Amino acid sequence: MSDYSLPELPSDDELGIAGMSEDDSDDADGPPPPRPPTDQDDGEATPPLPPSRGPAWRGPLTLALLLLTAWATGNSRALPRPAPANAPDTAFSSARAISTIADIARSPRPPGSPEHARVRDLLLGRLREVGFEAEVQSRTRVRASGEEAVAVTVHNVVARQEGSASTGALLLVAHYDSHALTPGAGDDATGVATILEVLRALQAELPLRNDLVVLFSDGEEMGLLGARAFAGSHRWMQDVRMVLNVEMRGSGGPSLMFQTGEDNGWVVDQMAAADPSPVANSIFVDIYRRLPNDTDFTVFLDAGVQGLNFAAIGRPENYHQPTDTPANLEEATVQHHGIRLLALTRRLGAADLASVDAPDRSFLRLPVLGLVVLPLGLAWPLTVAVIGGLLLATFLATLRGARSRGVTLGAILSLVAMAASALGAWAMVRWTAPFHDEYGTLLHAFWDEGPYRVATGALAFALTVGLFEGARRWVRPLEATLGALLVPVLTLLGVTLIARGGALTLQLALGGLVSLVLVLAITGLHRSQGWVAWTLTLVFVLPVLAVLYPVMELMAVALGMGAAPLLGALWVLVLLFLIPALEWLDRPNRWWAALTGIAVAAVALSVGVLRADPAPDRPSPSTLIYAMSRDSDGLPVWARWVTTDRVEAMPWAEEATGGTFVADSAGLLDGFRLPERRFLIEEAPLAALPPPRIVVLRDTVIGGQRRVRLGILSRVGAEAIRITAPDGVSFQGIAGTPEDAADMEALSPSVRSLVHLGATEPDLTVALAGSASGPWEMTVEESLYRPQDVFPGERFRRPPDLMPDIRTGSDRILVRTPYRVGSRALAGGWAGPGAISTQAADTSRPGAPGDSLAADTLAGDTLQADTLGADSARVSPALSPDSLRPADSLQTDTVAPDTTRADTLRADTAVVDTIGADTTSADAIGVDALGPDTTAVDSVRADTLGIPPSGTGDGRPRTRRP
Repeated sequence: MSDYSLPELPSDDELGIAGMSEDDSDDADGPPPPRPPTDQDDGEATPPLPPSRGPAWRGPLTLALLLLTAWATGNSRALPRPAPANAPDTAFSSARAISTIADIARSPRPPGSPEHARVRDLLLGRLREVGFEAEVQSRTRVRASGEEAVAVTVHNVVARQEGSASTGALLLVAHYDSHALTPGAGDDATGVATILEVLRALQAELPLRNDLVVLFSDGEEMGLLGARAFAGSHRWMQDVRMVLNVEMRGSGGPSLMFQTGEDNGWVVDQMAAADPSPVANSIFVDIYRRLPNDTDFTVFLDAGVQGLNFAAIGRPENYHQPTDTPANLEEATVQHHGIRLLALTRRLGAADLASVDAPDRSFLRLPVLGLVVLPLGLAWPLTVAVIGGLLLATFLATLRGARSRGVTLGAILSLVAMAASALGAWAMVRWTAPFHDEYGTLLHAFWDEGPYRVATGALAFALTVGLFEGARRWVRPLEATLGALLVPVLTLLGVTLIARGGALTLQLALGGLVSLVLVLAITGLHRSQGWVAWTLTLVFVLPVLAVLYPVMELMAVALGMGAAPLLGALWVLVLLFLIPALEWLDRPNRWWAALTGIAVAAVALSVGVLRADPAPDRPSPSTLIYAMSRDSDGLPVWARWVTTDRVEAMPWAEEATGGTFVADSAGLLDGFRLPERRFLIEEAPLAALPPPRIVVLRDTVIGGQRRVRLGILSRVGAEAIRITAPDGVSFQGIAGTPEDAADMEALSPSVRSLVHLGATEPDLTVALAGSASGPWEMTVEESLYRPQDVFPGERFRRPPDLMPDIRTGSDRILVRTPYRVGSRALAGGWAGPGAISTQAADTSRPGAPGDSLAADTLAGDTLQADTLGADSARVSPALSPDSLRPADSLQTDTVAPDTTRADTLRADTAVVDTIGADTTSADAIGVDALGPDTTAVDSVRADTLGIPPSGTGDGRPRTRRP
């Protein structure tokens, strides 16, 4: 047998255990010191010892110190105090920024809305006020997914100021668009206002050494399309060397730096040197790289540009909700965003940006110390060192009497606690969900998840402490610590293997625990009940908690109670690092701590349930949609109010519409693009809305394939237009500007439905291709996000405890219009219904495949209608009068502009759809579809006729039969 030499141990007097026997010094209910093994040892529990003689208040004091440490190291402690509006001109002022946010976030601003245009003009003015060259970049970009594509004609606001001796451009990015139902005060008026206030504070220092470029991107909410347009085609992109993106995923909390590019060593070092209040951890960088989530920053990473991405994630219940208002925004969050961005802009604006890449770093924020940065290459050596230290500590503990069966049981208890906590958290959410009307509507499960997060943590605490206290008969404290560290060590190995950047937090925490175990094993203090052992335990454990708690706090907010089982397991994982301190909670008795945890969980759960009823600060989601369907002549056939079966919102919906909702048994809504939910409908009045203007810009046949370009304009100002193509017809491209029309972005042949948002110049152009035979039956669905424009008054106004449901797309006007692109003859002859084009062939690009159309290739019955005079309908000189069939001829004097009523026209005469001004303006006429004997004129202006928009005498639109 080998003779192991141990270091000289301190005396009993030094340890504070003089006069105590081995049995007396042992833990409260722990087993006696190891004795020579006997046959009776196997499977026999060690008899308990008398209760500890430590003071009764030591356990509560231990718990209080743990809670105080968690509070003191929480992320909210990093939030700075908001600066007033009279702060120095060179300082960032959240008060000034909040004023800008209020100007931006007056109401929702989806692309294509009047509010979106107003904010764009506001931003241009603010940028020019601080001396920047500002302009608007307009491009159409498409994001396809399966059979549907979303296209946005984005209008980015971009600005630049040249540097004094530039080594590259620093790009500041935030998006100014919002979702259709939210004012977007947090997401992302906060980012926009932060950048504007930073530029104002820098005025005295501008120009910086490097060029400073600002991008207020558009279309971020629809798939980062504005950032893609800038990165893909703007002339300034080639100069960009560094990007700072400012985002929000809520309306409060600290500003978290959560994303960098590869080889981030240089920029992380710059952040560590300049950031006055860093909140960052490389574990979030590695996690985010593996998530499907994206921000504008992703576009620039894909383009190979280095940078930092910032976001605040507190108060996530307001994210993408109508409650994302300036009133619900935490001002300290704006200040935190601002002081960080200002400091980094100053430093990076003066730095040499010629080379901004360096080997990756691991980093985390520590209280007092700030941002701790280490080379990522140390990840594996540190993990190996931690595991090696744990093995050494285990070996020494074995020499001190620790038993393998006790360590094993400690590991089993850890796994049981994690599983029980996960199951308990899941059951808690399942039980509480029916109390919450908003469940399933918000980003997270509930409006205020604070009580439920407390309940989840308290339940994990009760289970962990209860299990380990209950097993004291079989597991000694040092064995419990060693067994509890098994799960954290396995977690460290997995994280180091998969995401090395996230290993630093676990390495520091485990390093502290391993050091404690080594000291206890070497000194024998693991069996002491004295003040020295207690103090030593807290000296090591409290810093471990300071490392872990800020990360766990952010995890809890980011995941939300929708991931309650995972949160329950993670809380136990954190508690396993604290087992050496939790062992001291057996005073005044072994059960008080577990019972306290259960009581706290019950109280927090009760608070959450009692606060579940709708209120102005936590409104219940409700739905009201107006849906109308037209016939092929563009005239309304039926209209319905649409709501959901939410019981709490039904009284309001019925009062607002004056009727009773029933199930859609006839399937009237099947053709509309609505979420898959149980909708109820009620008859609604027909709204006097003009149909969209749809014109055939080009119609050619090449190689047996027909290619058509349509021009589409919503005459009600709809923010979104959905075009659905029939089988056999595919979308070739879409354009909202002349530049895009000249070079359309190709679409996948699988796309059957195309949605467009954003203001176009002048009309939306859609290119299609398909079989040359037979007409194409299409559908155009308009979505107007300003229902109050059509139904002014109180109809869509809700009581304070209700809000529009963003998941169902509430508060919209949906209008569906069928449209036929008529048949086209391959070689002369009559082209069939709907073959009339309202514009001449585009010959501006001769030789363009599939697009050019020689003048002599026009079908014999093609009618040019864009040259009509004020009061006459004359055939374009490009067509000879003889080319018209007699049945389809249009006499210039047969339609008196002051006497024609839309509903009195015969089948063989021009069907006037909308009568406006006294004259028939050329550009307002679009021919939708010609039957063999009819000429359908889409829009005739004859305002002096005094005829209602839909052609009825009482002002109510109605179905018209030819």
